[in-house]
Amino acid sequence: MKEKMLNRVKKVLFDKNFYLFLFISLMFFGMFVRMNYATDTYSVLCSEKRAILTNFIRAGRFITGFFFAAFSVLRIKIGIAYLCSFLLAIFSITISMYELFNFVKSEVKSELICFLISVLTIINPFSVEMLLYIEKGVMTLSILFCTLGAIKMVEFFKERKLKKLIIPFMYMIIAVFSYQGTVALFVIISTVFIIKYSKSFKDFVVNNIATVGIYGISALINLILVKILSKGGRLDGNVDLKLAISIVGKKTPYMFHTYEIISHNLFVIMILLSVLLTFIVIFKNKNKLIRILELAYILVFVYMFSIAPQLMQRTEDVWLVARSTYAFASMPGVIQLFAVMIDEKECKRIYNGFAAIAIIFLMVEFSRFIKIETDNFNTNYTDRLIANDIYSEILKYEKETGNHVENIAIYKDKNPRYAYPNIFASGDINITGFATDWSDVNLINYYNNINLKKVEKDKEIEENFANNDWTRFDSREQIIFKNNTIHLCVY
Repeated sequence: MKEKMLNRVKKVLFDKNFYLFLFISLMFFGMFVRMNYATDTYSVLCSEKRAILTNFIRAGRFITGFFFAAFSVLRIKIGIAYLCSFLLAIFSITISMYELFNFVKSEVKSELICFLISVLTIINPFSVEMLLYIEKGVMTLSILFCTLGAIKMVEFFKERKLKKLIIPFMYMIIAVFSYQGTVALFVIISTVFIIKYSKSFKDFVVNNIATVGIYGISALINLILVKILSKGGRLDGNVDLKLAISIVGKKTPYMFHTYEIISHNLFVIMILLSVLLTFIVIFKNKNKLIRILELAYILVFVYMFSIAPQLMQRTEDVWLVARSTYAFASMPGVIQLFAVMIDEKECKRIYNGFAAIAIIFLMVEFSRFIKIETDNFNTNYTDRLIANDIYSEILKYEKETGNHVENIAIYKDKNPRYAYPNIFASGDINITGFATDWSDVNLINYYNNINLKKVEKDKEIEENFANNDWTRFDSREQIIFKNNTIHLCVY
């Protein structure tokens, strides 16, 4: 077993394709080797450790909680912990593409198409948001195990032996314990191979039950453990399925527009072109109607299972953003995978079409990722400047009055902004740390190495601040000191 594993590692390390995918991963996400911050990051760094660990457990992210606890107990410096997370993220994304590529290559002869399908599926437009968080390594680890799980499911489809379900089930447990927003990828990749290896309708039904069963059971185990280990988790509170479906329905157009991560409607155009090229393949196939139904089945499953995790939690927590609907953006890659799987001979005639739209799409995606990543660092920089200005005012006040500032109250002006000018922001992406109540005080404390305590607002000061509408930070107007408390208005 040990020798087999060593041989496998050697094979990977001597494979030029591994380094090609590593280069792609670094090209898209290498900027994050430098530590970046999201609003949640400030909370993780500065809040009471037990509370943060409890939040991870309540969210069912047990592997993230384990790593957080281990780094805390071992007193590992934040810079080292971040680097470990970054390296794990690059490793997970690289191996996900590499393993998917090798598996598809065993079914399809064109290496270029296999390469593009792997990149489109794994580094899809929604992947960038996961790299914005300090726990990026564990979040992308979920992508890796979903991919490996789907590949292992094919062994069951081929041999129909129950023991072949053990490994994909274990992989899915790891995936769902890491991050739930990615787990639909397991089902979505599997659908293509369910079609390929179902020799009869009975096989098709059995393969679907096995795949959905593994997905559902792993999610159910996660929810049960959340219920047992914590109060106030994803199952506690009001669960209104009708309202949740309504919320998801209203947010669905944002998914198709990729939450504006890439240019408006480009994703829709990419899907339509992929479907159009697939139809060209289908209409050269003798089982046209069946192939059309199979394509519809894949598209429905992509949507259904991408939103399913949203319906398995408190209605108040339903929140469609890029990271929580990750698998949906893999649709173009999965459509192309289906096309080459159903009839590679006919598909050869339109390989150039698939390759052209994939390359153009990835080039646009890359340019947008660079913009988003750069804007994230610009947001962090501006947050830090303001935090340092606030601390300078505190030091000046303490020197002039002899009072020691211990408390802080946070206020909003008439029209609070959630992002700085000329910064791309969508959902939780690139919003300023001053925009959320779990990060505002924490970022001030973090950048200045102090420990201000948040206190209740003063109603008179609140009314005064609410009558103003600032467009940039002005310490003379947005800060008021009273005894040992700083009253700060964010704009």
